[in-house]
Amino acid sequence: MTATRQLDPLRVAFVAAEAFPFAKIGGLADVIGALPMSLAELGVEVTVYVPWYKGIAATPTLSVAYDFAGVRQEAAVGEVLRHGVRFCFIRVDGFEQHSAYGSAGEVTAFVRFCLATAPLIDADVVHLHDWQVALLAALVRAGKVRARRSVFTVHNLAYQGFARADELARQTGLAPAALGALSQDPAESVCLTRAGLLFGDRITTVSPTYAREILTPAFGAGLDGVLRERKSALVGIRNGIDTEVWNPATDDALPAHYTSARAPGKQACVDGLRQELGLEGPVLGVVSRLAAQKGIDIVRRALPEIMRLGYSVAVLGTGEPDLERDLAETAKRMPARLHFHCGFDEARAHRIYAGSTAMLMPSRFEPCGLTQLIAQRYGTPPVARSVGGLSDTIEHGRTGILYEDDNESGLLAGIVRLRLHPDAKALAEAGMARDWSWTAPAARYLSLYQELHEAPCPV
Repeated sequence: MTATRQLDPLRVAFVAAEAFPFAKIGGLADVIGALPMSLAELGVEVTVYVPWYKGIAATPTLSVAYDFAGVRQEAAVGEVLRHGVRFCFIRVDGFEQHSAYGSAGEVTAFVRFCLATAPLIDADVVHLHDWQVALLAALVRAGKVRARRSVFTVHNLAYQGFARADELARQTGLAPAALGALSQDPAESVCLTRAGLLFGDRITTVSPTYAREILTPAFGAGLDGVLRERKSALVGIRNGIDTEVWNPATDDALPAHYTSARAPGKQACVDGLRQELGLEGPVLGVVSRLAAQKGIDIVRRALPEIMRLGYSVAVLGTGEPDLERDLAETAKRMPARLHFHCGFDEARAHRIYAGSTAMLMPSRFEPCGLTQLIAQRYGTPPVARSVGGLSDTIEHGRTGILYEDDNESGLLAGIVRLRLHPDAKALAEAGMARDWSWTAPAARYLSLYQELHEAPCPV
């Protein structure tokens, strides 16, 4: 079935924990901020539901009643229309700060959000993203949401969301028997991701290779058995990026604009980054969560050898306290060779993408990754481990460098291969020529929605 503009618009509801530019913690926000706009250009009527975090400017337009733990609650709802997409923000307890991630009441906050969002949805298909909203797949299947079908997208299977079975039953009013399928240990915890995997009419991941990898014990995070049972419902659709936000020809965060890796503007960005960060020699960039998954500990241990090869390193991100501390201490000792910014600075991230010689991605697993897409867009070849979406989106020796070993030797071998590449500018040019927009992925999602919309509902 081809993705064509609908005479009677298909109505799709997105539900997620974050959406750029309103609230951003990681790459999920970029997806939720950009994919709906590409779907709207294909004629889809898209509404996005996210929590109403502190700092989001929206005027309350209505309130919604919902039951939580047997008590009637009211939640304010605000709206913003952006590029043809309606963004709805739901104000419930637990989202008073800029992020609920990692808070003591994180799971309870997202359960509240799901329960408050359920009566607002009126769509042909509801598209759910990651464990925070997976409960809605069970509510759709139970007929408690005005949506015929659901799609559940796994952005990172390592994060699953756990709650006590008795507590979740008390909060939601769902019978313990209905929650039994979600329990890995029926007497103890319920895995919310299982709700999406078991009750979603389709399961998607954010790259084809990751979709295959999570069927195995090595990458399945304990859920590979469930995924193998539902293999026929699973499909991998790689992510895209917003090519207007990420555009070196118009990017206001850069000291100069460019459309070619050989253009003077690109060199001005390279020189400008070194001057801004006070670094010597060519710079290798890292823009990432500081987590074991991303292999940042590998970068930390490889730093002496990277420096001996003549490179400096610029790291921007936040995450595991030990990594933050180690990087900060090293940067303090060697400020001309390592720059570390703890936190996220959107404009500085753009300059690191544009001004680095390469971007490092030594991931242990990678559902898709956006860094390598942005890096190629900016004419900065990625050096990455051949895993998940990285292997789907980097052409080894043509648009970047891939390597196999999950250790410092593997990363260093990748850097050496980049250094020995016969035409580094051709490598960068080939990456810039790739189309990483949402156009093709959005068309695939639309075909998936149409297929679900036209199929009979499950009994």
